[in-house]
Amino acid sequence: MRNKYLPAKKDFFFALSLACLSLLGFLATIFLLNSKSASLVEALPGSLDAPLDIETVLAIKKTLAEKKVDIETLNSSFVTSSGEVAFIETVEKIAALSGVDVEIVSVDVGEYGGSKNFESLNLQVRFEGNWSEAEGFLSSVEDAPYAVTLGDIEMTASQNAVWLGEVGLSVLKVKNK
Repeated sequence: MRNKYLPAKKDFFFALSLACLSLLGFLATIFLLNSKSASLVEALPGSLDAPLDIETVLAIKKTLAEKKVDIETLNSSFVTSSGEVAFIETVEKIAALSGVDVEIVSVDVGEYGGSKNFESLNLQVRFEGNWSEAEGFLSSVEDAPYAVTLGDIEMTASQNAVWLGEVGLSVLKVKNK
């Protein structure tokens, strides 16, 4: 028997707001990356081809030391070049902690806007749990320490208040060199 459940407006707005929050988080990460790299470039002298004097070298070393925590934080938000399995395990741990059952439907690695350094790791994830568990799972994935973007979210309720859903996840991955 086919489920004829039609989502209420609040379900639609919830899914829409999750998608908007994901996009906002992704754009904030990109902005943070851009502003951190810009501050490092500003610390450099006018031409990178010019020989550097000792004061300039010391100033660069000081700036890099001050930015070390920021750089490490940014680097940790990407899946490493061989970290696909670790990321999938993280998603599965988040699901277990949230109380939902998950199934990784597909894993795909694709181009990321012509970037030389990054590619996009895309997962299609099916999940099942009650409303609060499903909502907690999606929120926790979004808050994970990775640059994760939630894609289309589809959720349907069964007759026993269990929600079945599917979501596309996209995360930035460092390319294999």
